[in-house]
Amino acid sequence: MKSESGILARRYARALSAAFKTEELPAVISELAAVNSAVVKCPAFSNPAISKAAKKNALAGVVKNKILQNFLNLLVDNKRLDILGAAADETRKILNQKTGTLEAEIIFANTPRDKTEIENILKKMFKAQKIAAVYKEDKSLIAGVKINAGGFCIDGSVKNNLEKLKTVLEA
Repeated sequence: MKSESGILARRYARALSAAFKTEELPAVISELAAVNSAVVKCPAFSNPAISKAAKKNALAGVVKNKILQNFLNLLVDNKRLDILGAAADETRKILNQKTGTLEAEIIFANTPRDKTEIENILKKMFKAQKIAAVYKEDKSLIAGVKINAGGFCIDGSVKNNLEKLKTVLEA
């Protein structure tokens, strides 16, 4: 079921991203995320006893953009409001493709002073124009860095190297 909703979310995201200019998409994605947060918190949206018209009216009061209202109405009509968050994520991925942006999670044992060096390396590795990085600190890595980007995990931490060494020695 998860893969089916992922496929549907991609389809809806492609349609939504085609309806807006690239420079408008960041605001659209933010608004979708906010609406999704409200929808998830409100059990009425998942209640089949609540009419579609009532759900549409509630969403219309929150969203002012007509295209976005139509998109949300379509999700309500098709009983697909549950994929709104996934559609927002897929729309963000489409925007990243259009703008050449790579999302990366970079985990350090100790946060470095200069983060641009690692971002430049990632730009070259993934042929990206921009890096949207989230930096985290994890003391359990001991030293080094772990990078999650572009569907890859690059683990250059001392912790990982010690675990590999342990596996080899135990074999």
